[in-house]
Parts: sequence; C-alpha cells; structure tokens
Amino acid sequence: MILTPPAARVFADLAKWGGARLWVLFGLMIVAGLSEVVGILLLVPLVSVADDSVDWCGTLGIADPLAGLSPTGRLLVVVAAFVGVMALRALLSMAREKRQAELDLGYEQSLRSRLLQGVVARGWSRGATMGESSLQTLLIAETTRASAAAQPGLVIITSAALLAIQGLAALLISPRLTLVAVGAVGLLMLVGIPLARSSHRKGAAIGVAHEQSGDQSGKLIQGLKTASAEGRTGSYLARWRKSDHALFDDQRAVAMQAARMRTSLTFLLALFAALLLLVGRIAFDVPLVILLPLLVLLARLAIPARQIVNATQSMAAYAPAFDRLAPHMSASAAEAPENGSPAPLRWTRLSAERLSYRSSEAFGLGPVDFEIMAGERVGLTGATGSGKTSLIDCLAGLHRPDGGKILIDGSPVDLIANPGWAAQLSYVGQGEALYGGSLSELMNLEASPTDEGERRLILEITGVERIAAGLSDGLDTALGHRASLLSGGEAARVAIARGLLRRPSLLILDEATAALDVESEADLFAGMGRLSWRPAILMVAHRPQSLGHMDRVATMEAGRLR
Repeated sequence: MILTPPAARVFADLAKWGGARLWVLFGLMIVAGLSEVVGILLLVPLVSVADDSVDWCGTLGIADPLAGLSPTGRLLVVVAAFVGVMALRALLSMAREKRQAELDLGYEQSLRSRLLQGVVARGWSRGATMGESSLQTLLIAETTRASAAAQPGLVIITSAALLAIQGLAALLISPRLTLVAVGAVGLLMLVGIPLARSSHRKGAAIGVAHEQSGDQSGKLIQGLKTASAEGRTGSYLARWRKSDHALFDDQRAVAMQAARMRTSLTFLLALFAALLLLVGRIAFDVPLVILLPLLVLLARLAIPARQIVNATQSMAAYAPAFDRLAPHMSASAAEAPENGSPAPLRWTRLSAERLSYRSSEAFGLGPVDFEIMAGERVGLTGATGSGKTSLIDCLAGLHRPDGGKILIDGSPVDLIANPGWAAQLSYVGQGEALYGGSLSELMNLEASPTDEGERRLILEITGVERIAAGLSDGLDTALGHRASLLSGGEAARVAIARGLLRRPSLLILDEATAALDVESEADLFAGMGRLSWRPAILMVAHRPQSLGHMDRVATMEAGRLR
C-alpha cells in the first residue's frame, strides 16, 4: 500500500518519538498474532482427534506427535494446548492494548507540547502573527487529527507482519490455495490506493475548514458585547454557520467514503471466503479437515489486509494536520527545560543607537537614538502607528532590531538571548490578558521576590487590596475566564500590581493606566514613591496628565524621535 507523503512524514515522526517503546509494541503485536495462528492451526489436530476417521498427519505427510496416547488423552492434550495458546494470546493482547493506549495518548501530548514549545521559542514576533484562534485550532483540533494519523501507521506495519506470518502458515498447509488467496488479497489492497489519495485531499480541506470555523467562533466571542449592543449578532452567527457548514461537509465526505469502503470490503470478504471454499474442494480437492482450518486462517489473512486498506485511508485523511503543525513545532520531542530563576541583570544605562525595526510595510521604526537611566521615568507619546510600541518592544527584548544596536552601560547586547534582562523587567500592556483562577494566581503572588511588607504595600498602592476586600474569598476568589469578574480599571490595577510584584528595575507600561481615572493614576504614581526601590519606568501614554508623572517625555513621529 502506497502512503501519501504527509502520511509517511507523520509516521516517521512517531517512530522518532516512540523509539524503543514502538519496537516493544510491535513485538507484542507480532507475538500475539503468532499465538493466534498457532491456535488456528491447532484446529486441525482438534478436528482429527474428535473424528478418528480423519488422518491429519497422513494428509500433511508428518509423523503423529500424539502417537501412543489414548483417544481421551490425545483430546485432552490438544484442548489444553489450544486453551493455553488462547490464554497467552489474551494476555499479550491486554499488554498490547495498554502499551498502545500509552503511546497514542503520549504522542498526542508530545505534539501539543512541541507546538507550544515551538511557538514560545520563536518569540513574540512570530507568535503574534499566528492569532489566538489559529493557535487554538492547531492545539486542540490539529494535534488530535495528527495523532489519529499516526495510530493507523502502527496498524499498517503490524498488519503487514501478520499477513506475512499467516501467509507462511497457510503455505505450509496448502500452497496452491494460499497463492490464490494472496492474489485476491493483493487486488483488494490495490483498491485502497486511489481512495487514500482522495482521503488526503479531503483531509487537507478539513484542516483549512477547522481553522476558518475556529476563527469565526473566536470573532463571535470577542465581539459579542459590541454586537449585542448594536444588534449585529445575526451577521456574526451567519458567518460562523457558513464556515462550520463547510467543515461539516468536508468531514461528512470523509466519513461517507470510509463507510462505503467498509461496506464494500465486508461484502468482498464474504465473496472471497465462498470462492476459496469452492476452489479448494472442486479445483484442488483439499480434504475438509485441512480446508476448514485453512479457510479460517485465510479469512484471518483478509482481516489485516482490510485493516491496511482502512488504515491507509484514515492516515491519508488525517496526515495533512501534521503538516500544518510541523512549521510551528520545536525540533525536539524532549520535555522543555524549566527556565529556572536567572539572576536579574544589573544596569545603569540602557541606550539604543540608530535602532530600526519594521513590523510591516506600513509601520516602521527608526533610525532612533534613545537612552534611559536606572530609576528614571520616561514617557513616550505620539500618534497611532508612530513606532512607540515597536521601540519599547525592542527594548524589552521582544523583537530583534533590523538595524542599529542596543547597549547596556555602553556594551552592545542581544536582549533576546539574555535571560537576565527578562528577569529584571516587568511589561504591562493596555487591556492585558490576565490568566489564572484566582486574584492571587493572576498576580503570580507566590513567585514574587518581595517580602511580606513590600507585598502589602504594592497591593495597597495599586488598589488591589480594596478589590480583594470586596470579594467573597479575598485574594483566593476565582475570577472566571480572563478575569471576567473584574472591570477594566480593576484589571489594570491587578496587571500593574503583578508587574511591581516582580520587583523590576525596569517597568514598561504600554498605555497600562489608560483605564484609570486621572486621580487614581496620580495616587498610583505617588504610591510608587513609597517603594523601597525605584524602578525605571518607560511609559507609553497619550494623556498629558499621565505624562506629567514622568521625569521627561519623548515624542515619536513617523518612526523617529523628535
């Protein structure tokens, strides 16, 4: 059976990930298959012992291994052997099922882990272009489909091994009838080649439809509040239904093709068994004592052939999902190492010389010269698209500049490759997405390097203390998905508190106080003066009152400072 290139790639990835565990599983599958073949072959002496008129040893031209035993003794030996072999097969099958379940679940988990590792390793610049709905589609739908593509690969290899084992056993009993059966099985498998190619095309279409449906459902949720207020929910639902119906049609086409294939194979196998019976008795005059077990064995021969056809079709349908994952996954299947706690980088002066960065054709930064001293408060203002966020993202180590250099105390440095820089920095954006179950988890309170007194002070000056006092379980109150129980201003206070609890030497605020009123913002900056350390603050803002809390203000225009 010919595998499509995506199917071959996903199975190669499974083999690399599975390693020795895969060989153990193959071994269990093959030994279990051998035990089944032995059990079927034991039907020949079992029938012969039950009917004394049948000389099975003479028919096969071998010496009787049970000579000298009484009829009852012969029957007991054969039955005991048959039961023993079947018991062994049951134990092997149980061990195989356990191993296969562990591999199936583990491989899917590995795909998810490598996807997230890859997205994180490529940094914010690459991750931001994917979009949340695309990432969720890859993480939830495509990893499941790619894992489902790998599972039939195990079936194909094991079934091919069983075909060889059962075929050899059948050859020992009746070579001519076995060759007829092998030819029929070969024709049966050839039917699956065009079906596999068709399934591959439909599987690729399903991947695209999954992403479109996920994108539309994401837009529906994100825009639900505004759409409800403006009476536009109908148009959102119509767009989602259109994409979801396209997904349904593609999935139904694959399911219907698989159903037609299963029905056709069932009929062909029944026809195949009937023809073998006629050919065996009429053309080759095979004795019934040999023919009946042989038919059972050859019928079993057709089962792995059918499994190969079905598995190839399934693999072709699901394998395109792996190709959608592969560009975003990390190269290694190993567990990602923990970042640990790198020592914060100490610095006195952060500067940029002839810094440039282009985020798109429309928006670019630089060249820019910029400087901020430890403990200094610098405001950045300017029109939308003037380059403010691009500048602070480069200084935060989120983007690698296209030109120029960034210096710490006069020495050029690659901030992205310096974990100590990230360890001393806090970044708070406007409308920051807060993830966590409780208020304490949202602020990552347990990981804060501050002492108890500093924590209380930070919660007080940011207003989080008052927020917690109004909640049923205080800091342990669960706040729902993305802290939906908090207002915009409350979420901003929590985000700023999270930033300060890291005890940063550089605090970047990208319009982080926009949701606060002027008086609350003034109280916040005044309260920061009570901290036992003075972080440098780089703040993007538009309100003059906000910028008034800074030591100096720089204005950006068309990607440059003026």
